[in-house]
Amino acid sequence: MDQIELIELNKINDEKGSVFHIIKNHDFNIKEVYLSSLGKNIVKGWKKHKEMTLNLVVIKGNVLFTIICNNIKTQYMIGDNNYCRIQIPPNNWVSFEGMDDENLIINCADMIHDPDETILKKFNGYNQDFSNWV
Repeated sequence: MDQIELIELNKINDEKGSVFHIIKNHDFNIKEVYLSSLGKNIVKGWKKHKEMTLNLVVIKGNVLFTIICNNIKTQYMIGDNNYCRIQIPPNNWVSFEGMDDENLIINCADMIHDPDETILKKFNGYNQDFSNWV
């Protein structure tokens, strides 16, 4: 199974504004790019894509991503304080929580969103039993 990958990105700031690099020399086809917003302490999850690879970049705020891969929970804080792209292959459970008042996440997906390839579970906290999640 493919693993979660963090890809370092450049953010260039000057007095006129900022340039946020997102993808360079990618080795996958981008089929859809969309932006999600997330409020402070709001959690979206749990979600598992059966086919889609997620390429997520937080361009504003900070987001706590929690991923269940092979029944093991791993957390990544990504955003203003750690600007990078997180690549999450299919068949991993994902939740994300906004840490700031406004959080903006871009996904550069390798397929057009299809609700039939997504499985959802209710979020019951980070300490729930993941041992039987398939």
